[in-house]
Amino acid sequence: TWINANPNTDAREIIQSMTLEAAKVLLLNHTRLSSGLRLANLPRGFYTQRSTDGRLILCYNPDVGLASGYSTPLTLSLQVRQAHATPWEGDFRLFQIEHHSDGNPELAHAADFQNLVLFAALHS
Repeated sequence: TWINANPNTDAREIIQSMTLEAAKVLLLNHTRLSSGLRLANLPRGFYTQRSTDGRLILCYNPDVGLASGYSTPLTLSLQVRQAHATPWEGDFRLFQIEHHSDGNPELAHAADFQNLVLFAALHS
């Protein structure tokens, strides 16, 4: 939690500053951190330390493990990767036309298959 309403408040358990490395990681992962950080359960690499005047500083070092020493199901992971799309394989011949044509008009003429032919052409 940042002190932005009154920076002169004596709140010993509130992050009052951070290192440049911590700021960069927070900005890179801002969508994952919209609810803030819980000091008792910081993500991997984050830790806190006190300045000489007692202020709490948020730090980041990728070589450091979990500050609390253990991970819980609520420990935020910043190493989430986006899913990669896999190429779609196959064409209209994979579908059983009879099964999917229940209640639909019978496909008897070449014009009736126009949508299927277009679909196959787009995916070949």
